[in-house]
Amino acid sequence: MKIFSFFNKVKTWILSDASVLPLLILLYVSPLPPLSTIKFLKDRVRGFEWLPNPLKDKEYGYFSNSFCELLNTIFLSHRTGSRSVLVEEAERRLRVLEGELDILDYNLGQIYQFISIFTSIVPSIIVSTLIFVNFDTSILIALALALFSLFASFLGYTIYPSELSLKSSLRTLVFYIAVIPFYFVLRFFIKTPLMFSILICSIPSGIFSYLYLRKRLREMDLTMDRLRMTVSAPFNIFKVLKIKPSRLLEIGGNILVKIINASIYLIALHSEDKTAYISLERLYTKYYETFRKIRQKTRMMFFYSLLEAGITTAIYVFIVVTLMFLSSYEISTPIFMIPSGERLNQFIGILDIIFGLNSLALSILTATVREGNALYFPIYLPLILITMIVSYIVFFTYAPMLFR
Repeated sequence: MKIFSFFNKVKTWILSDASVLPLLILLYVSPLPPLSTIKFLKDRVRGFEWLPNPLKDKEYGYFSNSFCELLNTIFLSHRTGSRSVLVEEAERRLRVLEGELDILDYNLGQIYQFISIFTSIVPSIIVSTLIFVNFDTSILIALALALFSLFASFLGYTIYPSELSLKSSLRTLVFYIAVIPFYFVLRFFIKTPLMFSILICSIPSGIFSYLYLRKRLREMDLTMDRLRMTVSAPFNIFKVLKIKPSRLLEIGGNILVKIINASIYLIALHSEDKTAYISLERLYTKYYETFRKIRQKTRMMFFYSLLEAGITTAIYVFIVVTLMFLSSYEISTPIFMIPSGERLNQFIGILDIIFGLNSLALSILTATVREGNALYFPIYLPLILITMIVSYIVFFTYAPMLFR
């Protein structure tokens, strides 16, 4: 029970942090008072049950600092009877979001360099030197660095604005967990190499994740179209949108899409003020354009990951080929020893684990940088694994020619 409670707290923190800007947009245009707007969202819109009741709850222990600041701003607006503080905060956060674009290229370069240190640069230096002195220690260090790169891959969250993160479906993770038994069958009964086993198991989940992602992106496009229709609608917007009011509150997967739909609902039923629709369209357009530009820029991260996957595999394969060549000569000393054929086979088997960890690290890093959500990693995992496998085969085929 404590584990579930912990994960619920983490989930609430993440949701609260990602909801700050969308909530500000809703409060900016809502015809209802701020506290009533929050209560409406909590009671009527699916997915916002975690919101506190601002009229009752006094402690906000499991929300992000940004969300707690938002609550204080809401109370201030309620006490003064003015929305100006909410309007200013919404505009400020949108400017900050747009400013993220200016430093995104630099951050991408920095995080790529950081992750490459633990996937290719440091392991290649250590293994290529220490393996002649202490074989077991060099392998343990290589494994430790690959494992560390897996944890370091979550640093992608530090450069992706939480307000733009895309919601993922837990069904994707459940689906991926469901194929684990099939992985064990491939790995331990059919004796399929680790990389091939992960690749085979990741393809179905990758396809499912990709289709879910396309659905979320399409949803944002449709929201943009819906807003344009509300601005130009000459009469009842629900007739123009061809949707029932209650249905409008039910559709949507992304946090912002749900809040935009709730905004349209509130304006239509309590105000019908055209300027509110115009403001809503303007704010969403800023968000939408920033989101598109960030996705265009972070597309490069995927190519960085593919490049790193190929380079890492090539470096390790070249080390193995070099050791195979040297093992044919009797040049070992008490300090300097060439690993035997048996040791080399052991090293090749461990490389399978290292490549598996590196592929997971690169795919998680790409997902956190591109979607702001690590659960989208199955989209990138198959292509990264294929790059590694191709690099492995090509260099094992042609690298020995360098020693002829």
